[in-house]
Amino acid sequence: PYLPPIVVGHLTHAHELRQQLRLLPSPSPRLIIEHEVRGTAPAAVRAIAQWEIEPHRWLWILPADHWIPRPLELQNLDILGSMDKPLYFIGTDSPRRTSDYGYFHLDDRDHVWRFEEKPETPPATGPVNTGMFLVRAGYLLDLWHSSDRRHGLSLDHLFIEALPGPMDVPLLWQPRPWADVGTWDELTRVTSHQYMRAPWGCHWVTAKGDRWKVKTLILEPGQRTSLQSHRHRSEDWLIRRGRAEVEIGGRARSLRRGDHARVNQGEVHRIANPTDGLLVIEELQQGEVLDEGDIRRHEDDYGRTLA
Repeated sequence: PYLPPIVVGHLTHAHELRQQLRLLPSPSPRLIIEHEVRGTAPAAVRAIAQWEIEPHRWLWILPADHWIPRPLELQNLDILGSMDKPLYFIGTDSPRRTSDYGYFHLDDRDHVWRFEEKPETPPATGPVNTGMFLVRAGYLLDLWHSSDRRHGLSLDHLFIEALPGPMDVPLLWQPRPWADVGTWDELTRVTSHQYMRAPWGCHWVTAKGDRWKVKTLILEPGQRTSLQSHRHRSEDWLIRRGRAEVEIGGRARSLRRGDHARVNQGEVHRIANPTDGLLVIEELQQGEVLDEGDIRRHEDDYGRTLA
């Protein structure tokens, strides 16, 4: 009953989008590459038209400047079936009350009757506009055709300007934490120690505590890490997807999904992905120092500094 996700992005981000979408499980998202900068409203309209989405379909629209570790759960079809309005705003109870956000004013039914876009003096209470929406495809097209169809029109302004009559839109609550990462400073704040690119792929922290950390590593096809060692930590690897060729303490091994390997403190080691698919590894680090500074590289395919 659910359609694959549709991702709309600009040509300048096409390579990065394709790389990141390959990390997602099936069904593969549909990708639309734009050759000119447009607002979120015409981008959503193009997605509906290009993929011929039926008017009754629900669309969960998420502009790309959000950090959402706990997405709103919309997997229950009974809940969707009981929704009698064609449009729902999605708000959150952010503790940061700044003029960078828009704010909803609610009535006693949790319906939005007024919206303030980035006011100089933010209200003391009331949900923040996340910029995400749940809307039926046909209703979105009706609003678009009744608007002036500006090239740079955002969905926020489409829904505010084109709504017929007084505003009366139900609100769905997005669980915290949530962050708007529309600026580089905010992106750095919420993603530090979370997601990092590497020449061989990417990695991010999934959990951490006192003297331990769990990371997910993804190696691109044909890539490998440096031959390296750590003075202050050990590592345990669990293969989640794909096949790995590893070298630990001078011995080579082949690992498949479900296999485990141990790297003792100080042991020289390397991970390689010899296949044409992705390699996904869960790594447990344990020790006194668990940061990227505790890496001594002995060989490296990418020209990085050696020990």
